[in-house]
Amino acid sequence: MLSAFLGAVEMKLPVNLVCSVAIVENSMSGNAMRPKDIVKSYKGLTVEIGNTDAEGRLILADAMTYTQWNYKPKIMLEFSTLTGAVKVALVMRVFLGDLVNQGK
Repeated sequence: MLSAFLGAVEMKLPVNLVCSVAIVENSMSGNAMRPKDIVKSYKGLTVEIGNTDAEGRLILADAMTYTQWNYKPKIMLEFSTLTGAVKVALVMRVFLGDLVNQGK
């Protein structure tokens, strides 16, 4: 998707585009997330870590909130390689591997 974004920029399409890239390093340490940890999201919500696979979804949610608050897009397209639990974590429906917020 990043190459599609770069292609659109190089073509000088007459649209405003923003590309937010949420990246997580998945490493182990003494202060890594553990089940039952409580963390605060960028949006200010507290989230209980149900399993240690959650950091990618948390970073994605933070990046989407950051993009919404700072750029106020009319449309957001999200492309990620998260697990199937994303449907529960983000309360979204999955279409063709892309997530589309249906306002539910």
